[in-house]
Amino acid sequence: MSVEVQESSGGLREQTQVRSTNDLYRAYGTGRVQKLRNGQAKVEFNPSVFMPPPYRSENKILAVEQLELVDSPLDRARRGQWDEAWRFELKMLAARFLTANKGGQLSNARTAILPHQIFAAHRVVSAEKRRFLLADEVGLGKTIEAGMIWQALEQRGQAKRTLIIVPAGLTTQWQEEMKDKFDTDFEIFGRDFWAVNPMIWNLKARAIASLNMLKRKEHKKVLLENRKWDLIIFDEAHRLSAMDYGSGKVEKTLNYKLAEEIRGRQYCDALLLLTATPHQGEENHSRFKNLLYLLDEYIDFSPLDEHGLFSGAPDGGRTFTEFIIRTPKQEVTDPEGKKVFKGRQTHRMVFKMYADEERFYKAVAAYIRDGYQMLERLTEQTQRQAAGFLMTTFQKLNASSTAAIRSALSKRLMRLRGEIEALPEQSELEESLLSDERYEGELDEERAPLLTESQILEGEIRTLEGLLAMCVKRDRKLDELLRLLDHIAQAAPRGSEEKVLIFTEYRETQRYIVRELEKKYGKGCVVVIHGHMKLERREETAQDIETIWRPFAEQGAMDAPTTKRTSQRLFRDHSKVRFLVSTEAGGEGINLQFSHVCVNYDLPWNPMRVEQRVGRVYRFGQNLVVQVYNFFNRGTIEDTVQQYFENRIKRAAEAIARVTGEDPEDIMGTLNGQMESEIDPKHVYQRAMVEGNLNRQTKEEIDKAVTRAQRAYEIATKSLFRDVSSYTFDHYRRELKTDLTLEDLRRFTERFLARHRRQMQQPDPFVEFLTPDVLRACGLPERYRNATFDRELAIRRTDAEFLALGHEFVDAMLGYVGSYDFGGLTAIRRVGDKERAGISGYLFAFVVRRRITREDGDECLFDFHPVFVRKDGVIDDAAAVAAVNRQASDSQQGSPPPDPTPFFDAARSHLDKAANLWDWDEDVEFIGMSFVYFE
Repeated sequence: MSVEVQESSGGLREQTQVRSTNDLYRAYGTGRVQKLRNGQAKVEFNPSVFMPPPYRSENKILAVEQLELVDSPLDRARRGQWDEAWRFELKMLAARFLTANKGGQLSNARTAILPHQIFAAHRVVSAEKRRFLLADEVGLGKTIEAGMIWQALEQRGQAKRTLIIVPAGLTTQWQEEMKDKFDTDFEIFGRDFWAVNPMIWNLKARAIASLNMLKRKEHKKVLLENRKWDLIIFDEAHRLSAMDYGSGKVEKTLNYKLAEEIRGRQYCDALLLLTATPHQGEENHSRFKNLLYLLDEYIDFSPLDEHGLFSGAPDGGRTFTEFIIRTPKQEVTDPEGKKVFKGRQTHRMVFKMYADEERFYKAVAAYIRDGYQMLERLTEQTQRQAAGFLMTTFQKLNASSTAAIRSALSKRLMRLRGEIEALPEQSELEESLLSDERYEGELDEERAPLLTESQILEGEIRTLEGLLAMCVKRDRKLDELLRLLDHIAQAAPRGSEEKVLIFTEYRETQRYIVRELEKKYGKGCVVVIHGHMKLERREETAQDIETIWRPFAEQGAMDAPTTKRTSQRLFRDHSKVRFLVSTEAGGEGINLQFSHVCVNYDLPWNPMRVEQRVGRVYRFGQNLVVQVYNFFNRGTIEDTVQQYFENRIKRAAEAIARVTGEDPEDIMGTLNGQMESEIDPKHVYQRAMVEGNLNRQTKEEIDKAVTRAQRAYEIATKSLFRDVSSYTFDHYRRELKTDLTLEDLRRFTERFLARHRRQMQQPDPFVEFLTPDVLRACGLPERYRNATFDRELAIRRTDAEFLALGHEFVDAMLGYVGSYDFGGLTAIRRVGDKERAGISGYLFAFVVRRRITREDGDECLFDFHPVFVRKDGVIDDAAAVAAVNRQASDSQQGSPPPDPTPFFDAARSHLDKAANLWDWDEDVEFIGMSFVYFE
């Protein structure tokens, strides 16, 4: 199809289409000759949708003898050269797949992809300056959204070097999420590698680092000396705090100073700040403004100011709303436009303790209170910190269960007697690296009793012996849990097969609950998740469900070998597994929307962690109203504090709901997230424990914190995010939605394989096939097994090859089909369509390049534009849709098509106006054309 031509032959001239025969430049595809001189040609290569990134125009000076002429589809049609119809159809469909994946909807991300996430990814990718604040409401999955943005940029070659900076307790969680959802390995600074000189950082393409580590002077210095990052992500960005006091003085935290230094264009190109609570409710908006100044120095905040006529930013800065991407929970929909969140109901379950249980609780509380009061008498700071940590942990354990606090008290007694060795001490640096917020309760439970062998109280050993001698037959909460489960089995739609998720912070409480559940309902009824479990074992994913369940039925949940993924699978798929008892390790990253009942057997002091627990079931795919049951023992400090918090937050949420019309339950969830940055609940609980109640000062502190959270929410609703370019389903449907699915990609692949003498085998539930010879040069394996085009199956089966855009085989296949060597530039097609029978005409397949002007050069995005010109010269949009979507018969018989030139001119004129083109050669890629007979 191509003819090598020397300059002297006259075949090569300006504006002719050529490609290079030199392998170094072959990847540039087809270019257009701009100038010829002295045996050399200046060739402009415009990016093709089929090419690997970067998608930028390139001008190359190439030797004429290394160039060959290529035909355009119009050239071939004029000569009456028609390719096979299937080749044209595959080429056209390949272009459609590649242009439809605007925000990752056809990508190989192993997560349920929602329209608002597609919107966010496309918004960032299509921006001239990729610097944004992602401020979705609590519970909408900003981690996944940021991951999708990363993937979209990475697939365009624009996130080769990515640094994710997060609070210390989230490093492992981010690493797991990026591996689990995007099959990409990120290394954690300080655990997987250290950097004592900039060269180490230079070698790292994908890294995660804790904010606490990088803000240290020695680490920041080394980081700033390494080369530029393509993308930097800050999670929990509200921790980057800078307060303006109005006198020109700005108080910046070390966190903020770190971000301020690495935000520069010389250090990073794209910058994402993630937070659900960007505004802290202050009158002058100073922390919010300073947060956005990390994205750009020149921002117009006049819409926030009461007298904003002359308060615009210098040098024509953009309005602050242009830097924010935010999706309210009430706007979140599935791909069909249906609301994702069906609502939730929270039930406060308060029980009077049994008499012996209450006596024990109060005796332990008195011991803890005495311990707190003794802290100030301890002169050594290390001992005082250890004792304070011990009492705080005991306070939480005492509220969780008798089993948990008795175990801890027993360990404490043995430590004081010298019967147990202390845990190896860890430096503050090591703790910041190795701690994970999800496992905080379990680690505290394990470490606190063993930290110090010094007695905090005089006669502490005797006190502990007395406490452990007290007899407690039963916990009231446990009996009420069993009664609730019996009620659910009677009243719920699935009866005794209803799935119930039970949360506790502590392993001993988990053991206690599991033991009682198995005693009543039999072994095999319950599975567990805790911090000592691995995420998964690949070999288990291929085992049948009964084989995996059998050890649980024989040994019980606490002794059966398992992983988090295995417990999730059993809970979802096995009819006899009714309960999942989880510590905070299951509070994030594990999706359990097939259950709609969540029981909080105890509650973390941090209200945000409660929201994360509920978020496991209150998410996309949940078809029922979520029922949340929070358990308390009446009269305890926890009951008193939680009730006061809840009453104030509920009152604030109801006041907001009367104005906005939102669900008060959802507003309460957002306010709980805001409260994390407004007040330290640990101090509230500790003070209440020492004093035995909530004093007036503490109540005032809570009231003020709730007021600030309410004000921040109202500011966000009324002014802050009012004009933000948020997701709406109408915009998604109009600009981003595609009718193509991964099932269409499966049929495409099957057809491609069949035409290349390969057959797709379908051993349930997967497919397998041999790689065609034409793709072996791409370095692909000889065979693919355990492959699937089903996103849900790929999420469940991490051992599967997920065949979607981004997978090596799919990318190679689409690239080859789009190549000049594949053919398919022209075709004669007979298409069955009774409604249009007798109509004929030319279908032109164009891809329009949309150029984004950036500081380092223009980039291109791509849109597919088919144009159908009937034989009578009329543009027919409906016929174009039919000609694109329907498959032709094998027969190409019929009268010869008319001269394509006037039809092409009509199509070009139509597209010029419809797409508002500037320069046809630069803006349009002519994929192919076919003459279509409808019959």
